[in-house]
Amino acid sequence: MENKYLGFGKFNRLAIVPALAIVAILSGCTNTLDLNDAQGKIKDELSKQLATDVKSVTCSGKVEVKAGQTFNCQAESDIGTIPVEAKLEDDKGRFSWKAKNVLDLSLIEQQIQQGIKQQLQVDVKADCGGKLKVAKAGDKFECQVQDDGDAKRSVEVTVNDDQGNVNWKLI
Repeated sequence: MENKYLGFGKFNRLAIVPALAIVAILSGCTNTLDLNDAQGKIKDELSKQLATDVKSVTCSGKVEVKAGQTFNCQAESDIGTIPVEAKLEDDKGRFSWKAKNVLDLSLIEQQIQQGIKQQLQVDVKADCGGKLKVAKAGDKFECQVQDDGDAKRSVEVTVNDDQGNVNWKLI
């Protein structure tokens, strides 16, 4: 009787081992996001939103399709490398994303013009050299201002944070 039990036990162990391996293989297979598809969608939408040529978008790693998962990408464009932060909205692979560190230079030009008008009572035209600029907190760049008498000055702009808030000063 003891041998039959041992034989039966050995039989069960052999039958169980492959079943556990199959369960382990199936549970190890997680649903991952098709990053090629995500990269293409981000590239197309970012190009439209920024009205600039986005050459490529690269997202790193494997992303498990699970609501709340985040992943990061880099978009190569005419204005530089744009960091993109994405987040899965559900377990079906729908995601939202936002470009980071992209400054709208026309808003900064308006801020400079209004600030100089308030401080010095002089109308100036500000030019920061384009429509958009990629810059992160702590970065500095120069804009030019010119008054009606063609006097020109430089303005140093410092990026304060990732929301696009800046400080500027005449130099």
